[in-house]
Amino acid sequence: MFSKTLIMSCIAATALIAQEKVTNNARVPLTYAAKEVRVLGDLDDGLPGTSFSYTKKPTYRAFVFSAFGGEKVDITVSSTGRRPFIALTDSTLQELAVGTNHISFALPNHGPYIEVWYVVFRDLENKAARYTVQVKKLPGSLQQAARTAD
Repeated sequence: MFSKTLIMSCIAATALIAQEKVTNNARVPLTYAAKEVRVLGDLDDGLPGTSFSYTKKPTYRAFVFSAFGGEKVDITVSSTGRRPFIALTDSTLQELAVGTNHISFALPNHGPYIEVWYVVFRDLENKAARYTVQVKKLPGSLQQAARTAD
């Protein structure tokens, strides 16, 4: 009798946890540990993507780019036959947006100065692969408006 009660309690607890995960879609933003991120270089707006090889140590790779707060960016990370997890972070590696292969996001505006942002990513299965990363600033963003005002 005790084992039946224990089993039923475990099933009920599992169902409750699963239900909580389904109803609570809010994802807590992460701050990535610097020791888990290898910065591979910088990206220039609109240039052809930068290619590199991914291995599972350390867990994440990153590229840095600069942009003004308020600018809209389009980030693409691609590979033949592989899918990446990607995150856009601020200069402290605090996560702002996440996706797989693609993120389109308006950067938060912290003031009038240009800021540093990171594209952090890894292979979803932590397998070796070759990836291409590209960042484009979208029309209508703050930078585009400043260029047309000159």
